[in-house]
Parts: sequence; structure tokens; C-alpha cells
Amino acid sequence: MQAPRNTLDLEGINWISGVAPTEPEMHVRVKMRHGPHLHDAAITLSESGERAFVRLQTRDAGLAPGQYAAIYDAKTDECLAGGAVADSTFLTPSFLTGDDSSVVVGTGKEEDDVLFLHDE
Repeated sequence: MQAPRNTLDLEGINWISGVAPTEPEMHVRVKMRHGPHLHDAAITLSESGERAFVRLQTRDAGLAPGQYAAIYDAKTDECLAGGAVADSTFLTPSFLTGDDSSVVVGTGKEEDDVLFLHDE
């Protein structure tokens, strides 16, 4: 089991409507396969909508690569999509944009799991 964390990457996202949303950032609820809890979350979608960076409002101790997550509408709890937790530990900007000039590193601090470092 992975250490408790509040960020994850999803890949292979399948949108129930058949079309990914046009807005790149959304406030949603996320349910992980290992538990019944719906997490309030913010997601940032790739251009294709097939990948996303997810920031949960609370930490989850059961996240693991390959596990499935369901994405729900934050207001109606209607299921919007599902995808697999990616092997990547943290999202890099190249995951979304193809730009390899930046890296993302975990800080290990509870208040913030992600620190962006940019090559100048």
C-alpha cells in the first residue's frame, strides 16, 4: 500500500458521454476502488481528456497504480468517467502538454504534495 497522499494521475479515462469536457480544470468527486468514500477533488485534464492530474481535498492511504477511480459530478454525484491510477508518481507538465522543460517533485510535506521546478 502506498503512503497517504492527496495527488494522483489517471490514465485511460473513459467518459460516459463519449466526449471529454472542454474545460481543462474541474471540481469533481472521486471514488477509489478500494473504498466507499467520495473525495472532493480538483482535476486538470490533458488536451485529449484521456489523462488527468487529480488533487484530492483529503489524503487517501490506499492509492496504488492500476487501481480504478470513478469521477463524479460535484453537484449531482452523477458518474462522469473512470480511469486507472497511472504508474507515474507525480504529474509532469509533459503529461499534459508535451513540454519536457519542467519536472514535478514531491515535497513530502503534508500541506502540499507537489512542487514544480522549472528549467530556466
